[in-house]
Amino acid sequence: NGICLETCNCIPQMLISDPVLSSEIFQAYYYIHATSEISDNIAVAYKANQVLLKPGFHVKGSKSSSFIATVDPCTE
Repeated sequence: NGICLETCNCIPQMLISDPVLSSEIFQAYYYIHATSEISDNIAVAYKANQVLLKPGFHVKGSKSSSFIATVDPCTE
């Protein structure tokens, strides 16, 4: 069924409020709530059963920036 809270590195939930300054994949099983700012020229992904981009969330964009939010629980 894909649930791996006990057998893998998934955390139940994640709150992201600090600026994201380097490329990274953020994963949680239940949800990610974000008010963070994503810096320019990096690639960032949020993956969880629920991804909520709250007021204050912002992606600084350029042709070399990438942000994706995937509604899918962490399975790794």
